[in-house]
Amino acid sequence: MLRITVTKEGGSPQVSTFDKREITVGRTTANDLVIAEPGVSSHHARILFTGDGVTLIDLESTNGTFVNGDRIRGPALVEPGDEVYICAYRLDFELGGSSSQAAPPLMEGPPPMVGQPPMMEGPPPMVGQPPMSPEYPTPADLGPPPLGGSASSDGPPPMIGGGDGGLPPMLDMPPLLEAPPPVQPGPAPVEAMPPIEAPPPIAAPPPVEAPPPLEPPADLPPPIAPPPVAPPAPVEDDRPSSLVSGQISPLESPPPAVAPTPPPDIPVSPDVPAPSVMPAEPTPAPIPRPTLVSEPTPTPMPIVAPLGPAPVSGPSLVAYLPQPAAAVVAPPPSEDLSDLKGPGAGPQACSRVFALVRYHLAPDGSLPHRDATTRAQARGEAQRLFTELAERVPEIQARPWANRLANELCGLGALSAPLAETGVRSIFVHGPGRVLVLREGEETPTPADAKFSCPEAVELVVRRLTGRPFGPEHPLVDARSSEGADVRAIHGSLTSPGPLVTIHRARVDAEPRGLEALVQRRALPSGMATLLCHCVHAGLNILVCGGPGARVFSWLAALAAEAPPDQRQVFVRPGPEPEPLPANAVVIHSDGMPLAGAGFTGAQQAMRAALALAPDRLVAHDVAGPEASDVVAAMGRSLSGALVSLRASSADAGLSRLAALAGLTGDAPDAAARARQVAQTVDVVLAVSRFADGRTRVTQLAEATVSSAGTAQAVELVTYQPNTGRWSPTGVAPSFFAALQRRGIAVDVGLLGE
Repeated sequence: MLRITVTKEGGSPQVSTFDKREITVGRTTANDLVIAEPGVSSHHARILFTGDGVTLIDLESTNGTFVNGDRIRGPALVEPGDEVYICAYRLDFELGGSSSQAAPPLMEGPPPMVGQPPMMEGPPPMVGQPPMSPEYPTPADLGPPPLGGSASSDGPPPMIGGGDGGLPPMLDMPPLLEAPPPVQPGPAPVEAMPPIEAPPPIAAPPPVEAPPPLEPPADLPPPIAPPPVAPPAPVEDDRPSSLVSGQISPLESPPPAVAPTPPPDIPVSPDVPAPSVMPAEPTPAPIPRPTLVSEPTPTPMPIVAPLGPAPVSGPSLVAYLPQPAAAVVAPPPSEDLSDLKGPGAGPQACSRVFALVRYHLAPDGSLPHRDATTRAQARGEAQRLFTELAERVPEIQARPWANRLANELCGLGALSAPLAETGVRSIFVHGPGRVLVLREGEETPTPADAKFSCPEAVELVVRRLTGRPFGPEHPLVDARSSEGADVRAIHGSLTSPGPLVTIHRARVDAEPRGLEALVQRRALPSGMATLLCHCVHAGLNILVCGGPGARVFSWLAALAAEAPPDQRQVFVRPGPEPEPLPANAVVIHSDGMPLAGAGFTGAQQAMRAALALAPDRLVAHDVAGPEASDVVAAMGRSLSGALVSLRASSADAGLSRLAALAGLTGDAPDAAARARQVAQTVDVVLAVSRFADGRTRVTQLAEATVSSAGTAQAVELVTYQPNTGRWSPTGVAPSFFAALQRRGIAVDVGLLGE
């Protein structure tokens, strides 16, 4: 019998008892031991129990099985005291006798050897009284004292029923100390029990030897309990700590007794610790209290060998060792496709055929190879199955569908062509039937002339791109492919159209595009681009306000590309962006930043980490929370300028929003004071909007100032005329012109025009 205790830190243990040689562990109900945790694989591990040992085999699980902190590869013999973990769950093993041959109850075997104190709990026995065993019946169970029996120090107590023959030694029970009959005066108790001159049924300290007449005969029949005696209740703390698994709970069969001297036909394993059976003190002492799970540091659970030989009726352990990967194979999909018939069964046919061919190529669940031989095998098997189905499903086209399925199994499927095109910036997969592509110079993505055969094909391609597991157990993927593309995927179990995938590509060899590229796209006038370039070199703080749907990060990247090449620039943004950046720029993603404490967001942590790098220029994209307070404070530091973007439809709305976000920390001054602080910190405000043709253009160039009334305002310098498609200066000379001229940059109002 094998008892397994599964414990998670902070939770209550779960004890399971098995009387079988092979036990499977996993997340699904098909396993013998179920651990309902997303990180546990469907079939995670296998436990082999031979009666005298435990062997643990990891079934190539995703998160692995660990013994003493090391991830096991193949079979591993679990030794006493080993720490076994599956994810956050600890497994403790305890071996006992088989349920068909249960071990005898405690203290129902031969009496302890003379010279060994019995295992008991309670006050020491009186002189002349035998020690009380916790397994003896209570006075309420026995009723009145036995006939002719009285406790005295003149000799051994008479046997139950009178006389000294005919009954087994187990019935020669002494009366209990609780509510005993009057005891004749005798010598006072002493610290150590002196040798007893009486006949030897009474255990005494050494060096008294047990007289031979009371040795139990070898052919003694099994002990028979008296009819009126009820079985003893479970004792919570009287068992050794090696027999306690997780928490104290009633056992299906009594645990094996650990006796100092076993009978001739019951050998004791040498793994049983000596201190649990032989106390050092000569006087009886209580057994050390076992460690419970509720205590702060639970002790490792050793494996206790069973008393007596364990029956072995199957193959030996060696037969299991060469087959660690056999149980990894998932059940093969059904090859019976007769239920697929009629119009509309095409999508289900693709999914079923994909699963069959995938299992044919890689039955262990790995990724199929990408060589020509494997591709030919996939194409041939898929075409054979599709040809058989085409007779019942009229929409099936055997050859084209087989080619597409082979490309998905041994390649990238519908993503092969977009990823091979150098001008593609982003790819969006909205379920298996829709793929969108965003190319260079375009503002909106266009549908691609390709689609996937089934949702399982999308999952396989994501695994091949990222090398990460992707499925119901791992529904979210945020990784980077080997080509440097940022891949984010959400499994179909969390979405309605199927798996959602977004791929952003940034060419490593691409040069950062400056403001001149925006001028060529008619996103801003050339004079404004020159003025903004001067502002970046002068170290002015620029705020970019993006309207609904406008791509704002490309404007920050263009402004950062105009900075001197010797400046260290630190970008803080929520996630990946496809725009190329200068070579001296470093990026911090705030979405993956760990939280430092309650009320402290990841964006705040990322912003403070960026400032700790002591950059020359700070670039903060999509400020949307209390991190705005750190951004405003950073603009006043000794930086060579700051570039900040947020969502706002106009320059005035951008200043107001930045001031409001800066007050979310709770320790800022009133709203009017914050608005004045923002207006005094920001120098230039740029508002961009997206138009009906899909392009993003500058709609406002303004200067942040404080009005005579003490309020913040944005003074327009250039406005966009939608009816003419041109930019018109307002004629206002900005105050930062003087600051530029003091730094040796000659500017005039004429730069504000086209």
